[in-house]
Amino acid sequence: MSDYSKSGVDLGKLRQYHEIAKAYFKAGEVGVGHYANAVKLGDYYLSIHVDVVATKIPLALQTGIIEPVAQDCLAMNTNDLACVGSNPLIAVDYLALERPNDELVSRVMKGLKEAAERAEVLILGVKDVDEAYRKYRELGVKTLVYKMGSKGAVAVKEGEKVGVEAFNVVVEDPAGAGDAMAGTFVALYLKGYDIGRALKLASLSSALVVTVRSGNEIIPRLEKAERVLRELQGDPR
Repeated sequence: MSDYSKSGVDLGKLRQYHEIAKAYFKAGEVGVGHYANAVKLGDYYLSIHVDVVATKIPLALQTGIIEPVAQDCLAMNTNDLACVGSNPLIAVDYLALERPNDELVSRVMKGLKEAAERAEVLILGVKDVDEAYRKYRELGVKTLVYKMGSKGAVAVKEGEKVGVEAFNVVVEDPAGAGDAMAGTFVALYLKGYDIGRALKLASLSSALVVTVRSGNEIIPRLEKAERVLRELQGDPR
């Protein structure tokens, strides 16, 4: 019996689940079951990975040793990208709290900052869209969407900047707003929409999602989004 089996991890069952996943989803450039996966974007490959440190958090809270948990979170993600031959460039993260804890947040941020510097990974924390675009442009990014919550959003592409105001809706549940905006913008942009039109429809999708709880299923199809946009803004198109 392997050490994995002794710890309760059934590798045979895991591979079986990989086959089930392949039946429903495209395997991507790397394939299902690897540490990370990649998509081809023109002449480049974009590798994506996400991991968490949920099992280590209770121990960290009991011992009061916080910073290494944040460092481990970044390390697991960057290491797994490296395992598929990619060079980690940018990290994004979120911190879920049961209740406010100023000291905990500060120590987690300190750990992330130290780990990012050691791994030479960028974690953006700027409030100015032009500064953010300059930082991403240095990495070869040509198009940036900068979300500002209730203040709207801005898209920048090689000097062209377009802003949209947030739609005035009653927020029932903010979860999923960012996912809806990102997914809609990327889908429309890849279809050939200009950044202004893609951003406006992405903002609409984001607004619709927050009007219900667990509302990702309310993301509209393109035809409906176009119709709703005309109704809300008297848009001639």
